[in-house]
Amino acid sequence: MTTEHEYSDSRMRLRRTKSVTRAEEIQKAELKVRRSQPDKPCHRPRDSLFSWSSGFDNFTGFVNWGFLLLGIGGIRLLLENFIKYGIRVDPWQWFLFLSGKNDGGEEYPSLLLICYSTVPMGLCLLIEKGLSVDIIAHGTGMVFHVINLVVMVLMPMVVIHVKDSGFSLVGAMYVCMLYAILFLKLWSYIQVNMWCRLSSQKKTMQGRMRRLSYNLQCNLIDAARVTCNGFPLWMEADRRDAAQIFIVTYVNVHMRLPR
Repeated sequence: MTTEHEYSDSRMRLRRTKSVTRAEEIQKAELKVRRSQPDKPCHRPRDSLFSWSSGFDNFTGFVNWGFLLLGIGGIRLLLENFIKYGIRVDPWQWFLFLSGKNDGGEEYPSLLLICYSTVPMGLCLLIEKGLSVDIIAHGTGMVFHVINLVVMVLMPMVVIHVKDSGFSLVGAMYVCMLYAILFLKLWSYIQVNMWCRLSSQKKTMQGRMRRLSYNLQCNLIDAARVTCNGFPLWMEADRRDAAQIFIVTYVNVHMRLPR
């Protein structure tokens, strides 16, 4: 029983060691795959602060946890105020304030610009679709993207300058903030798609170069099988061997003949 127990303990320890090693190998393989991704991800998984492998040198998790608790407490306080006092502010007045109607405008330029923000996104998606199926060339697509982004950034500034009486301060700030965020998001979207597309094209070209080099090597081997005289290489070798055999035989025979 003691021997069996010791054998079972050693086997369990070996299995545990293998599992830890396997986990490290899996983690290293995932890290290698993540680094080789063409979209260059900026986020990466980290060990929990409560695990021994974290090193206890990064306390950003506690800061995020504190902000989460603060946000949950604020939401709870907001719900209690709604239940106890109700909505004390007229939502329509907020709508008029954001739209700029009280400032003398009747055309709602803030809402029109917010609705127009979907147009650059649609154009960007169509351009990327064309680039993905090779309908649009890479250089032409980049020019279209630059024009789309420049027009999108200049649109709110030009409209606010022309229709300054129709915008409120909050409405103009919200529109500018929306277009700035949209510009950054579309820039990131275009950049990541370009990285992935160039990586795919590079792999395709490498595959074609391998096939071309293999075909060229086969052609050179086939061409090398023919000598300068137009005879195959194996026939030329046989001719040389036969000549050498004839010379050696002739010399031996004449050396054995009595003088």
